[in-house]
Amino acid sequence: RARLTNHSIDVGLDYSRALSFSRRTSLSFGSGSLAVSDGETTRFDVVGNVDLAHQIGRSWLAGLSYVRDVDFVQVLAQPTFSDSLAASLGGRPFQRLTVSAGAGVSAGRLGLSTEGNRYSAYQSTIGLSVSISRLLSLNMNYAYYRYRFGESDPVPSSIATRARRHLFQIGTGVSLPLFHRTRRTNASR
Repeated sequence: RARLTNHSIDVGLDYSRALSFSRRTSLSFGSGSLAVSDGETTRFDVVGNVDLAHQIGRSWLAGLSYVRDVDFVQVLAQPTFSDSLAASLGGRPFQRLTVSAGAGVSAGRLGLSTEGNRYSAYQSTIGLSVSISRLLSLNMNYAYYRYRFGESDPVPSSIATRARRHLFQIGTGVSLPLFHRTRRTNASR
């Protein structure tokens, strides 16, 4: 098994600010470069991200993001080079209810070669959080995930070439304030 070495160079552009035509819309992006080597082959690539966020009303936020990156997944012997696009929407339709939804797609290659080993992945999520009290909430989440490797591409024998997963979670959340400022009774208004 080859030992992989990753060198990231954070040289590029970084930008983040509200757009001039809308104070409720913000854009941020960053870029850089990296080199990944297994001792015999070295792959150079450009990485980066773009995030667009828009505030809707007082309690809703919509987002769109693009990421080009390399990941090291433990069950895969090789790094994954991918391009990903994701959209999200979240907010509070009622005082005690928070909802969120998101969807994304990712496509890329497994390994240092720029040929073969293609894969694609899709995901979607839906979440609800109901405040039971000021400190306690009930959370429900559903997620669907699917990936597929190319038909003719060699894939490690320990990995299925296609997979679909459904995940449903129910849990509770506790919010504990770290700081609490009290007002003096004789403080001026």
